[in-house]
Amino acid sequence: MLKYLLSLANSGAKLASGAIQAIWTFPAILLSSLMIAWAAESAQFFLSQGLSLAILAWIQTLPEYAVEAVIAWEAPRIPHGIALVSANFTGSLRLLLGLGWHLIFFTTFFFYFKRHKKFLKEIKLEDEHSVEVMGLLLPQMYFVFIIVKGTLNILDGIFLFAIYFLYISILQKIPPKAIQNP
Repeated sequence: MLKYLLSLANSGAKLASGAIQAIWTFPAILLSSLMIAWAAESAQFFLSQGLSLAILAWIQTLPEYAVEAVIAWEAPRIPHGIALVSANFTGSLRLLLGLGWHLIFFTTFFFYFKRHKKFLKEIKLEDEHSVEVMGLLLPQMYFVFIIVKGTLNILDGIFLFAIYFLYISILQKIPPKAIQNP
């Protein structure tokens, strides 16, 4: 009976410590994401907007890279391991292309219609944003190639890194935004 009471008290202490951790981690995550977004917003006056967003995306996905490394390391020992690897590394692009762009368009469409009482036909992007849009095309086509061939090897990784470095080198050539005085 005493062991049961001690284990019950111990589980209650773990639950309380979990609640305390949740209380401080949420504001910490929220504030850190706001600080990172502010830094990216400020960086566009020193770097091109696309490059500052690429750096922001890299920082925010570092934990995902750690998960991807573990999955890739364990993939040979897991049935359907290659499917897990490819699902994980293409998941963010599938979310962006399958949900993100549509969500941006329909949100803009809704508020444009609410304000102007007419339908929005298109969203006009600045010329420099064509690099980001076209920068997604080549990796997306290569992911389809990987899925069709059914294998993923070191040469695929080298090719994907080359695409990424080409993308970053193009972004570095775009000039930063000019500071506007109100």
